[in-house]
Amino acid sequence: MSDPKILTITAHQAPAEKGRQKDGLGNLGGLYFGIGYHYSYVLPEWDGKIQNSYLGVSVILSYTLKSSSRAAGIPFIRNIGFDFIGAYTLYPDKSAGGISDPKIQTGSTGLGIHFAGNFKTPVDFIIRFKGGFVFSILKKIQNDSTSMLSSVDGFCGGELAIRYPFKNYFFLEIGLDFTDILYIEKQLLSCNPFFRIGLRF
Repeated sequence: MSDPKILTITAHQAPAEKGRQKDGLGNLGGLYFGIGYHYSYVLPEWDGKIQNSYLGVSVILSYTLKSSSRAAGIPFIRNIGFDFIGAYTLYPDKSAGGISDPKIQTGSTGLGIHFAGNFKTPVDFIIRFKGGFVFSILKKIQNDSTSMLSSVDGFCGGELAIRYPFKNYFFLEIGLDFTDILYIEKQLLSCNPFFRIGLRF
């Protein structure tokens, strides 16, 4: 005959085990990897030379301190996180043939810091600050001759976003990004609505 104590323990534990859900694919809790699309609105003074870009992609690897045993119990600190961000954008020439004849192509990589709070709602509200480097290819037309110039410059910017974590380890993030590419002659400012999808780990 089975020990009644063992049966009692098993009966109380079974529902808890059955109802348990992991907080991510690897049960790490605060690690996110996503890919995304953005549309880039060119702000003055570059808006007279290049078109808005509908060809923009990005990738992000994000970690929030809420998964750290030391930071999890500290208000505010547990909501801080760090990011690795990469993006590519193609800006067509306003006087030429669209994406087949681009004026500027940019590829950026950088780091970010963010605050993510859900305020007792199903979604995370995120404010993110970022900075890094941009590799640019610029098409320059002068005296009926065309040349391609390349440069490496810095950039800075910020994002406001809403992130919804699904129960099946996926997440969706939508928001608005503001980026300032620090060209020496003239800064390139853009406002970029975006969405990202990815996995939680």
